[in-house]
Amino acid sequence: MIRVIAALLCSVLAGCVHVPRAALVGEPTPADLAALPAGPLAAVPFHPQQAHHCGPAALATILGASGLPAEPGTLAGRIYVPGRRGSFQVELIAATRAAGRVPWLVDGSLSAISAELAAGRPVLVLQNLGVPRLPRWHYAVVVGLDASHVTLRSGRHRLLRQRRSSFLRTWNWADRWGFVALRPGEWPAEPEPRRWLAAMSDLEQVGQREIAAAGLEAAVERWPGDPLAWFAAGNSRYRAGDLPRAIAAWREAARRRPQLAPAWNNLAQGLGELGCVDASRLALEQGLKVAETSTDREALETTTRELASMPQPASNTASACSSASGSP
Repeated sequence: MIRVIAALLCSVLAGCVHVPRAALVGEPTPADLAALPAGPLAAVPFHPQQAHHCGPAALATILGASGLPAEPGTLAGRIYVPGRRGSFQVELIAATRAAGRVPWLVDGSLSAISAELAAGRPVLVLQNLGVPRLPRWHYAVVVGLDASHVTLRSGRHRLLRQRRSSFLRTWNWADRWGFVALRPGEWPAEPEPRRWLAAMSDLEQVGQREIAAAGLEAAVERWPGDPLAWFAAGNSRYRAGDLPRAIAAWREAARRRPQLAPAWNNLAQGLGELGCVDASRLALEQGLKVAETSTDREALETTTRELASMPQPASNTASACSSASGSP
């Protein structure tokens, strides 16, 4: 049954990872600037760039700042593409996950960069140092920001002070792309539920299940009214073998959003595996009532057939079913 559960999680989260571009105009307020450290972040390591290796150098910089020493030469073997003389953004993100860190895209505004710097985190950014028609892509790391300049670890420069107007021009031409590397258990400066759940799902898919599980448990504590947070936490608990707590989380998701058919489906599956046949059938009936898509209906119908083929529950399942109705 885990196949259906995982597929439903992906379908619920699909389309939720886009960074809102409306935030592009955001500028740090005087209060934002006042909250920044005095001068550039001092503890950020510096790795002078070798030819065309700005990606490995920038990634080593933010990983080191997150407490994970890294060398550009080692990273280059994973993310540098010789034929393109550079590194793709997706490879930097994947390497960050593989290193046990949570890559978090900033929302494309100077205020977002300011917030991360105030939290002590440098921001890896992509710049176009050429022109739109003839781009010259370059990765750098923002380590400081004030009213007139942006300070970067860039190329062979430990501290490159760039006028804000120049930085914004080169960043605009690269679609204002940038991210930070979060330690496990660390929140971004501006957390958002859907993006956080998507980030945890991505970590699960590359095998970082312990980090993802902890992040999902933190999500239900931070956003206890969010049904998708409970739904995702239930899936994570199921994969960890904690069926009673998974059932409790799915039940909470369904309680908070009765129209969430995948939650009813997973709840029915979990109750069925526990031997709670009557409760499982009730969950299936509710799910079929609210299912709005053919995918949801097909999943619920599959679960119905699977439960019908299950052996009769043992006589000692009553207490297990009772315990599964506890708090999430």
